[in-house]
Amino acid sequence: MRELRNKVVVITGAGSGIGRALALQFAKSGSITALTDINGITLRETVEMVEDLGGISKGFVHDISIESEVKILAREVQDTFGGADVLINNAGLTVRRACFQDSAPENFDLMMDVNFYGPVYCTRAFLPQLSAKPEAHIANVTSIFSMMGVTERIAYCSSKFALRGFTETLRLDLGKTHIGVTSVIPGAISTNITQNSKGWKDAKAKESAVNESARLAITTPEYAAQRIIKAVLKNKPRIIIGRDAWWMDKLARFFPTGYLALVNFSIRQLERKRKRIQEEEIATRKIAV
Repeated sequence: MRELRNKVVVITGAGSGIGRALALQFAKSGSITALTDINGITLRETVEMVEDLGGISKGFVHDISIESEVKILAREVQDTFGGADVLINNAGLTVRRACFQDSAPENFDLMMDVNFYGPVYCTRAFLPQLSAKPEAHIANVTSIFSMMGVTERIAYCSSKFALRGFTETLRLDLGKTHIGVTSVIPGAISTNITQNSKGWKDAKAKESAVNESARLAITTPEYAAQRIIKAVLKNKPRIIIGRDAWWMDKLARFFPTGYLALVNFSIRQLERKRKRIQEEEIATRKIAV
């Protein structure tokens, strides 16, 4: 795209994290933002933050995993702003860590519904609007886990592998049109995705996962948003965000089978570290008592 001023940008998952950072930075570029999230409270906060910057924005509370709601969203954007110029499929969800044999079937359904079918539904619903504009773009936020399998992340990895395949094939299908498509592959970003994850039976296990995620998240949502916007402007087919994602991408490319052993070794090291931290916390509590 040549410019973003006065372009209507639809962003899913805009209530926090990368979605919120995108909304603010698109607003600074003069874009009009149509924001959606399942959480109406945090979505309203984002809209207010955009308005505080002098931007034009409106929030639409919808569950993008339900196709009928996505169709309503598309009609609302058409009626309110005259249609979308840019679609950012950012909304995503994860569930508690579990190997396949311990994964609940409903967790697989949830991951595919939100992480894969949500972007598919949004793309299908907004494609007529994007086609009607002189220039348009779609960016789908996948994950470094769309490039490599990681133990205890089977439902999440499956949904993100599917989304990356969809995105890259979509770019080919739309290759002769004016609609650009970008696959966004971030590493660990400091968002609340783990905090919002589902399926945990043990509150302490979830707390431990949240703390670990916070330690590993070395990239800010603001930086990720900057990279995504540049990719939209330059019509990049794929971008890797974060040093961790860069190294993991290279690992998967140069060692397409060998990386499995390296990843498993790293996971075992993390498990030992996690266990040691838990034991230290227990010992500290006993001393305090």
